[in-house]
Amino acid sequence: MGYQETPLQKLRTYGTFMVLALLGPLIVSFIIWVVGSAFAAGGGVAPGITYGIYMIPGNQSGVSYLWINSPANGGVAASPAFPTVMLNILNSLIVIISVVAALFLGIELIVSFFSYYAERR
Repeated sequence: MGYQETPLQKLRTYGTFMVLALLGPLIVSFIIWVVGSAFAAGGGVAPGITYGIYMIPGNQSGVSYLWINSPANGGVAASPAFPTVMLNILNSLIVIISVVAALFLGIELIVSFFSYYAERR
């Protein structure tokens, strides 16, 4: 960001980065969906797309799956299983990092507006 940018240019630049930061959990979910759908094709359970990590509850307590493989790919035994608590923590971290990044960029935008108008006086 250059010092000679107008407020409208700064709004466009910071606004774009803020939107991208808030789209982070959806992008992570989409990547998991693309990979999981390939493994689940043919009878497995594909992951859903949510704001963060989609979890499929397992039969065992405290275990969740990102997706369930098709029988041709090994079925449930070969599916990626993780502790539910760990997935909840990762999900929370992804969302918190996205929100903090967007807030930081918003504060930067407001500061740049004030400094621009202070220089103009």
